[in-house]
Amino acid sequence: MGISHNWHDNPYPAIWGKYIFITAFSLMTAYSGKTIGAVLAGDKLKSMTENIMKEVVLVGKTKNIDFKQDVVEKTLQRAQNFPYETKTSFQRDYKKGNTRNEGDIFGGTLIRLAKEHNISIPTITDVYGVLIAR
Repeated sequence: MGISHNWHDNPYPAIWGKYIFITAFSLMTAYSGKTIGAVLAGDKLKSMTENIMKEVVLVGKTKNIDFKQDVVEKTLQRAQNFPYETKTSFQRDYKKGNTRNEGDIFGGTLIRLAKEHNISIPTITDVYGVLIAR
């Protein structure tokens, strides 16, 4: 059928690699109300996004995920290829006020895993805290 695919003997680094991207941009676009391009264009928002990515890596390492050393940099580079005006599905749901959304997957789950392993993820904790308080 011509469907392109990549086979991974250990799929978890690839899954977590996607999770890094989706978590960081979902949280930051919902938090800021800005598109992916605008998040990347603002120094503070881009820095927060990078911090979220690094915090996801910290949590993933507690699950023995073997990340490539440059996973955060590569993820930020990949985001540059998205159209400036791209919004995330979580951002759209959050803006509509939908209470059934992916927020807990991106914030709550990571916060619980971090607590379980006694690690600090301050950016995710702060951003998700603001989102659930609104």
